[in-house]
Amino acid sequence: MAKKPAKLFQGQVSSMTYSKRLLEKEYSYTISHDIGSKWSMFLSLMLQHIFKRFQLTDLAFDVTDNTIFFTIPRQLLQTSVIEKLH
Repeated sequence: MAKKPAKLFQGQVSSMTYSKRLLEKEYSYTISHDIGSKWSMFLSLMLQHIFKRFQLTDLAFDVTDNTIFFTIPRQLLQTSVIEKLH
C-alpha cells in the first residue's frame, strides 16, 4: 500500500496589500491584511523598530484589526538614512 504525504500546513493563506500616498507634508502608507488584530499589532511594532534603526522616531501609527496606517513627515524622511537609499 502506498503512503500518502502528510499535510504539514493547513489553514488560510493571507495576502497583504499596501498603498502609498505622497501628501504635501508627509508620506502616507496603508497596509491591509486579513490575519487579525494581533498581526496588526505585531506588524506595527516591527515597522516601528525598523524605522527606529533608521533614526525615524515619533511616527504616527494607527492600527485596526486588519489595517496598519502610518505617516512619515517628508522633512524627517529627507534627513534620514532612508533618503540615501532612494
